[in-house]
Amino acid sequence: MLLDRISYIDKLTSIVEDRSKFKLIDTDVYKHILKIETKINNFLRSLKTNVLSESVYRSLYSSGTIPGTLYGLPKTHKPDLPLRPILSAINSPTYKLAKYLIPFIQPTTSNQYSVRDSFHMCELLKNLSFKECFMTSFDIESLFTNVPVKETIDIIVNSLFQSGDRLDGFSSTQFKKMLNLSTQDTVFLFNNALYQQIEGMAMGSPLGPSFANSFLSYHEESWLSDCPCEFKPLLYRRYVDDCFVVFKKPEHASLFLQYLNSKHVSIKFTKENEINNKLSFLDINIELINGKFHTSVYRKPTFTLLGTNFFSSLMPKFKFSSISCRIDRAFKICSNWNLFHKEMVYLKNFYKVNLFPDEIFDRILNNYLLEIFRPKLPSYDVPKEKIFIKLPYIGSQTNDLIHSLKSLLNPIYPQCDFRFLAINSQNLGKFFSVKDKIPVLLKSCVVYKYQCASCNACYVGQTILQLKTRIQKHKGLSFRTGRPVSHPETSAIRSHMEINNHLIHNQDFKILKTFSTETDGRILESLYIKSLSPSLNDNSSSIQLHTF
Repeated sequence: MLLDRISYIDKLTSIVEDRSKFKLIDTDVYKHILKIETKINNFLRSLKTNVLSESVYRSLYSSGTIPGTLYGLPKTHKPDLPLRPILSAINSPTYKLAKYLIPFIQPTTSNQYSVRDSFHMCELLKNLSFKECFMTSFDIESLFTNVPVKETIDIIVNSLFQSGDRLDGFSSTQFKKMLNLSTQDTVFLFNNALYQQIEGMAMGSPLGPSFANSFLSYHEESWLSDCPCEFKPLLYRRYVDDCFVVFKKPEHASLFLQYLNSKHVSIKFTKENEINNKLSFLDINIELINGKFHTSVYRKPTFTLLGTNFFSSLMPKFKFSSISCRIDRAFKICSNWNLFHKEMVYLKNFYKVNLFPDEIFDRILNNYLLEIFRPKLPSYDVPKEKIFIKLPYIGSQTNDLIHSLKSLLNPIYPQCDFRFLAINSQNLGKFFSVKDKIPVLLKSCVVYKYQCASCNACYVGQTILQLKTRIQKHKGLSFRTGRPVSHPETSAIRSHMEINNHLIHNQDFKILKTFSTETDGRILESLYIKSLSPSLNDNSSSIQLHTF
């Protein structure tokens, strides 16, 4: 669907204008990012001697980071198309530290009322029965942005350190400081302005789900324990902000809703009642028949038959795996063969509408069922190391290349399992990007080209730092103060400037390509040096190229 950009901006603006949750940062973006990096790195440096190993310290060190970007996803199933704010936080200053903390927090994120996924929920329901009951689903309004961060940090720290004063070498004070650092400086760009989230967690933040689950897992234990017996649920299960609740009588649902909404000022629940003994929860349609729960696949009313077209420019295995995944999902969710059969009829029509030949669907379904019911022989193979190789997808030529590479590599490396991922980057989203663009000088992990404005001399380089930081180093200036440094790094660009009395301008630098790993950056740098033959580079490449 298409949403008018003015309406889109207005709806997101109304969200970030909530000054209880967001603050406008009226300082230079580059300097603010460096300030956050310095704060994190100074703390990591204090842990380096006694707690963090050298490798962990280097993996957490914050450098070359960028602000997150905020965008909105329309909730197409709701009136007036409200937006769900999503933060793209990859490579933001706090991202690596937040990712590092997730495994430590994991023990606090679940309890006896949690479900892992839809399949876990279906397994639970098939073993339950109630002679008389009433089903409801409870939802928490904007859970992530309403999670009280400081309170949740205290909950996590108290839970993790209740049985000792150390956790993997960290004291409770040190661990709490890390949690604060990873949450208090969440900054992002929206509509060319820099904002900081001062309360709540952003959807897209690595710690968002963990904080939301830790907060609710802690509180719902006491909420349900203290609930008056007159309307206490027969069954309560939660997946993040969605709760499936069964009561003895319909009127108990409203009383329980009032009770929950009185428990915490930041959290507000809403409810949806069953209709004709049917209720949707997550992607499950739950029906109560003679006291037993029957489950099948649920789709929202806004779901259409539009899907990946058989003739789309994707690797065949991606198209076929979408069929396998949907069959597997249906098999695990549908509680009996009749419901599974109905779902297969629906899926076959769905793929037919998207121009898939019927025989492809039939073959994949047949193979899936055979794999499940065919007796399995014991396997004694030693697991192979999986190695993923990413390639651009350009049609049948890519399929031929993958076949050739497998034929070449498999005999040489029998201990490896090569997985080729061929991706067509020209998807529809490329033409309708709504994210703020990171300013060129703030981008990191780039291969760049310098061209002297006075004489057209060229240089190609790569950096994992922000481009502005790298330019300052070429100029022999401090990237923090802008003043000359006493011992500047060797730079072919600065040598050219000093010998010829030419000036270096920021606009003389152009980004040629971005990369994700340092090895990729060095390879790309070498390829561009080979291709462009820049006059200021020496003959050696970053990585030696083998040419024929």
